Amino acid sequence: MDLQLAGRNAVVLGGSRGLGRAIASALAAENANVLICSRSADALEQTASELEKLGSGSINWHVADLADPDAPASIHAAAIEALGGVDILVNNGGGPPPGLITAVDRQTWEAQYQSMVTPLFELSGLCLPMMRENHGAGYSRSSPPACSNPSPTWASPIPCAAASLAGARHSPTRWRAKGSP
Repeated sequence: MDLQLAGRNAVVLGGSRGLGRAIASALAAENANVLICSRSADALEQTASELEKLGSGSINWHVADLADPDAPASIHAAAIEALGGVDILVNNGGGPPPGLITAVDRQTWEAQYQSMVTPLFELSGLCLPMMRENHGAGYSRSSPPACSNPSPTWASPIPCAAASLAGARHSPTRWRAKGSP
């Protein structure tokens, strides 16, 4: 299938495994230029090596931990350096640690929100101006399994749910073909 993504520049968070890796694989197969990000250099290097075999776009990787307050700026700078800009941003963040929701105090809840949600909005804010300039840019928000399928064994799906609702109301979540309004 030709999604007209050849030559487009995509940043995929959590791109070394799971949903992020699957999305990065699909983008690579469509000949997009891809920057994958995660916390593990080894996993990123291995994944990048495999993605390079899928298409003709460039595959790059960048180590970043969204718990680090400098991560959004670091990822944005890496995207500019490696890709020259961002057309597609896949905000694929991690989930909360396992545990009972009844055992989570306010401080833990706020820390999870700060490390799982705030960086995604910051990175989006950095990338959206470029994406708007490049008509047809795509924007995707994804949630960890704990957000879409909350369980009492996950420490705090509530920050995820709150972030997903806020993001759905305040972030562009559309996919447009190149050249469309």
